[in-house]
Formats: sequence, C-alpha cells, structure tokens
Amino acid sequence: MPKPFRWRMRVRYNEVDAQALVYFAQHLTYYDNAITEFLRSLPFDLFDYARASGFDFNVVHAEIDFARPVRLDDELDVAVAVARLGTSSVTFATTLHPADGDDILSRGRVIWVHADQGTMRSTPIPDDLSSQLARHVTAPSDP
Repeated sequence: MPKPFRWRMRVRYNEVDAQALVYFAQHLTYYDNAITEFLRSLPFDLFDYARASGFDFNVVHAEIDFARPVRLDDELDVAVAVARLGTSSVTFATTLHPADGDDILSRGRVIWVHADQGTMRSTPIPDDLSSQLARHVTAPSDP
C-alpha cells in the first residue's frame, strides 16, 4: 500500500478568524493546494494540461470533519491519498496534521470529475494519468 503524499505549509495571518483559528473553509484550500502538489509530484501539471487540452477537473463534492483547532503560524502537513479512482472521477482522502506528526487536525474527502471545459460534461480520465493515479490508490481510511 503506498504512503500518502505529504505537503508542508504554515498558517498565515489572512487564513485565520478573529479568534486566531483557521477559518473552517480554509481547510478546503489547504486540501486543494496539497492535491495540486501531489499531482505535480507524479509528475502531472494540471494547469498545462487544462490549457493545452480543453479538459480539466471540477470539484463535485467536498467534506471536512474537524478534530482539533488549527492556529495562526502552526506548521502543518497535509496528507493526500487516492481513495477511489473511477472512469471519470477521482476521490482524494485528505488529512491535516501538525508538521511531522500523526495527530489528525481535520479529515476531508474531495471528489473531482474530469470534464470537457467547453461542454462541462464528464469524460474519461486519460489513460496515462489514470495509470499514474492508480499507483497511489490506498485503503479508504487512509491517509
């Protein structure tokens, strides 16, 4: 079973609310940034692909479960795993951890659908990308 990809980041001032806690929706931004970095690590450049092909991924579902507060200037690791790979969709399992730690601060699930950006209709994920993603499929409870 492959290990989840981990991306390191630090909480910035503009990401917190008046209580100096990370604003809840910011977790989705952290997940999205980590997913993008995971794809780069394959290597797959999502932005070049979208510009050149007219195809891209659209988020169709996102969920977050919060476990512990995240505060200003915390250093974090965002873990990303492929929980499910379909013909035209990919489900990413994400977790937010203290840097180099295993405690879970939040857990999420983000589903992307591959789509023709002109028609906004789903289309199969290209075989080369699908095979790269398939090498990273983990158990649904990971990361």
